Amino acid sequence: MANEEAKEVDYNDIVAALKEMAKVPNRKNKTLKDHLRDPEMKAAIEAAKGAGYSNEDIVNVLRSKGVVTTAGTFGSYWSEVSREGQTNAAPRAKAKASKAATPKPADSSSDQTAETAAKPDAKSGGKAAEARAAKEAEGKAEPDTGKKSDPGGVLSNDL
Repeated sequence: MANEEAKEVDYNDIVAALKEMAKVPNRKNKTLKDHLRDPEMKAAIEAAKGAGYSNEDIVNVLRSKGVVTTAGTFGSYWSEVSREGQTNAAPRAKAKASKAATPKPADSSSDQTAETAAKPDAKSGGKAAEARAAKEAEGKAEPDTGKKSDPGGVLSNDL
């Protein structure tokens, strides 16, 4: 590049060339979905579907002409494209992948009570509560002496 001589750039010539290029759309930049939106293609597909042909039949024709797609992809695209422009057509919700809830094995430990059992809907109460719960689950929690402290400092079991 260092050896190239600096040329005078004619931007008017560039603009004219780009305008000429824009007259013919670049077919390579269009996706299958873009082609399905073409009014002639859309009408031809609607006619084929109206005549009873399936997505697989239509895809076979597309494949024979060099289009690489599947019946599932075509069906998804066609569903979207065919609803475009309809005033009462609500956008189709995407299917959510449901995660199968894996049941956790029940703790068969006899020292677990309803009070110490984890409640799935309850808030954790912070990291300290989580640490206590983890210790209780491992059996490393300090033994419950049955004594409870009260704000006055007098233990109810000492009375």
